[in-house]
Amino acid sequence: MRIQKTAAIAILTLLLIAGLAWQFSPDAHVVVNDHEIGGLFGISLLAGGLGIGVLATVFALACTGLVIAGVSALMVVVAGLVVASLFISLLPLALPFLLLAGIVYLIARPSRRTA
Repeated sequence: MRIQKTAAIAILTLLLIAGLAWQFSPDAHVVVNDHEIGGLFGISLLAGGLGIGVLATVFALACTGLVIAGVSALMVVVAGLVVASLFISLLPLALPFLLLAGIVYLIARPSRRTA
């Protein structure tokens, strides 16, 4: 339902632009193969050109959005790999501290013996 409403608004906008172009420049014409085409057919060609331009713009914006989304997902993966590689590379330095923390935990914990 939402897409139909948007498409209807886009078509009405194109018709409004074509109507205004026809109203404010009645001698407007389109040149095709060195022949001038005017009147209602020329305005129809103008509206068709505007429609093709709008569709091309929407397609370009959609492609750009997909590229930006893909690049951002790739950057998240690369950032995760960088953090994981830093963690793995620093693990040998942290191992003595982890062993010491484990020994202190084993010594300091309360005994489980019941009297």
